[in-house]
Amino acid sequence: MRVGITLISVFLLFMFSVSAFTAFSILLAGDQFAKAFREEMEKYGAGDVNPEDFIPLAVAVGFAFSLAYLIAGIGLLTRREWGRKLAILIAIIHVIYGIMAVAIPEVGVPNLLIGGAILLYLRRKDVRAEFVQEMTIEERVLGRRLD
Repeated sequence: MRVGITLISVFLLFMFSVSAFTAFSILLAGDQFAKAFREEMEKYGAGDVNPEDFIPLAVAVGFAFSLAYLIAGIGLLTRREWGRKLAILIAIIHVIYGIMAVAIPEVGVPNLLIGGAILLYLRRKDVRAEFVQEMTIEERVLGRRLD
């Protein structure tokens, strides 16, 4: 079992918990979220934005991403090709978001680095080989090949 795949799985499962917590927090504390969002938008000269319109979208996107993180994390742990492909898609989204947020280095740079590292690692030939070979349930549970 490759340590890199396990680390990426742990990262994705951690991101699942963060995304789900954020979505639940926005859902439960929508009024406070809207107030804080409005105050921040006024600082940037966009006070005419109605944050109440964004709350359902933010919750839906948060839950969608948390589900994607969960599925990809489990897929990588069980060495499923669909898990690898979903993790690559998530990494591409991180890279795109990092490029879009490059004006905010604290947000853009980590997304670029994390997404790029995951993308490069999961596309390596030796890592791809881990996902195309058939393994028994014992090999999946024990995390090694029984050759």
